[in-house]
Amino acid sequence: MKYIIMIMCLVSFLACHTEESQVMPVDDPHAGMDFDGMDLASIPGHEGHENLFQSKDKLKKQIEKLEQALEKDPQNVNLMLELSKAYIHSDLTSQALTVLQKAYGINKTNPEIVYTLAILFTSFEQYPAALAILEPYIQQNANNAKVLSLLADTYRNMNKYEQAIESYKKLLTLNADDLTARYNIAVTVLILNNDIKKALEFLAPLEKKQDLLSENESAMQLLTLLKEVQKKQKKLSFKEYFFNKQLGNIKFDEGNYVEAISLYAKALNEIPFDASTLIDQGISYRRISDYVSAQKSFQDALTLYPKNPEALFNLGIVIIIDLKKKEEGIRYWQKLMQVAPYFAGTQHLKERIAEVLQGNLSSNIDL
Repeated sequence: MKYIIMIMCLVSFLACHTEESQVMPVDDPHAGMDFDGMDLASIPGHEGHENLFQSKDKLKKQIEKLEQALEKDPQNVNLMLELSKAYIHSDLTSQALTVLQKAYGINKTNPEIVYTLAILFTSFEQYPAALAILEPYIQQNANNAKVLSLLADTYRNMNKYEQAIESYKKLLTLNADDLTARYNIAVTVLILNNDIKKALEFLAPLEKKQDLLSENESAMQLLTLLKEVQKKQKKLSFKEYFFNKQLGNIKFDEGNYVEAISLYAKALNEIPFDASTLIDQGISYRRISDYVSAQKSFQDALTLYPKNPEALFNLGIVIIIDLKKKEEGIRYWQKLMQVAPYFAGTQHLKERIAEVLQGNLSSNIDL
């Protein structure tokens, strides 16, 4: 059974599930322990097509032009790359894969071709095929951090944990402050042998660099969680925890909130004091209109961490909008402004509180 679940944007091939704002909105369940890794949105140049392909018609015309140009110049790998990205935007991933394989046959040293083709192979869970092009490239280009990171992620997805760790460590020789590499080493170590002490060796140095740590919420939450586990001195199964947590996130993205709730509960059975999973669970309960259970999940998170901004924010929403208890809900938002004045959504809370008091707050709140 796979214990590493690919991020859902690899299924959609268009874009990652991202927050509409920097706060933890009520509709975003992914506050916590997702693996930082590969997605098609990270393909070089991919993000630049957002303005170019503003409609399906424009996209279709762009594909036609690229196909026609390629017919005239069938060995042009740059055209092949552009066409593959256009196919990806159109969810025509099989066509993209075919074009990229041809491009790779022509030029095996182009980093964009190697990276993009490997991303597609991994999206189809064709990990051996991805390794077959990543490993030779890295042997000759050991300092390409982006390809090296993808190689490490691929090893991890194949349960080749020792090789994944070694590849992540090589990333740290290129950049000791690589937060994603440090986070992924810690997670892989935990999955491999539950070695909390070893995982902390890679995360703890970041405590002295709070400005960097604050840029990676997953790393910050994992560091907090590991310190709590170490303090409680409990024997826990991180492998089962990560598996159920990740699968719960996937079920949420699929709209299967009941199953997501069940999987979050299984994760909490392994690590019952994980506030991020409790918040995810609460959001899922709200999606099925079980507001009382949602309230309890958020309150349980606050019992563990009374100053958790995401729990305060979401609890306020449930109490104000769903349970119609304005004064009680406002108190949680007021506390949020006190304990987390720099929390991304705090700047709008005063306005939202005023709207609540006037009875004008939308049920589709987005801070």
